[in-house]
Amino acid sequence: MNLSKKSAIIILAALPLFSYAASALKEKTIQDYLGSLLPEKLSKFEPGKTTESEIIKSLGKAPESDKNILYYEISGIKYDLSIQTENGVLQSMTYDLPASDTAPKSNFGQFKKWIDEKKLGEIQKSIDSQKGHDRGRFFEVSFPEQGISLKFKNIDSKELKQIQFTAKNTGVKK
Repeated sequence: MNLSKKSAIIILAALPLFSYAASALKEKTIQDYLGSLLPEKLSKFEPGKTTESEIIKSLGKAPESDKNILYYEISGIKYDLSIQTENGVLQSMTYDLPASDTAPKSNFGQFKKWIDEKKLGEIQKSIDSQKGHDRGRFFEVSFPEQGISLKFKNIDSKELKQIQFTAKNTGVKK
């Protein structure tokens, strides 16, 4: 085998690594990463800025509402999106991720880079201490400075099940 064939093989073998590195560079912040998990129409909403009329224009009239909370079906799950408004402005948005095979998946391990070591230790200790029936429940991780709260299923997969953004959020951009 001559040098050019070896070079081509090395380059081909390294392509997946370059692809992974490029996608990691795109996800600089937790907001960027979460934006990639949301349906396109939700990624444009910004708590504290998006108005109720902009929400209705994008999603239509809510099939169900209760005072200042609008409920929508976005991914085939009844009321998988709840939006709370105050004075006509989005204050919080809670989205339940679908469990389908085609939906983007995420687990707790993918968020560790955004959690400081002390908080990570506390979370892990809490997860490890749960036994029996409690092990199937959820655990929550909050990022108050970004206005983000994440709910994970407390089983071996530690799959992300719910994302909540509040008005402290600087926005999710795709």
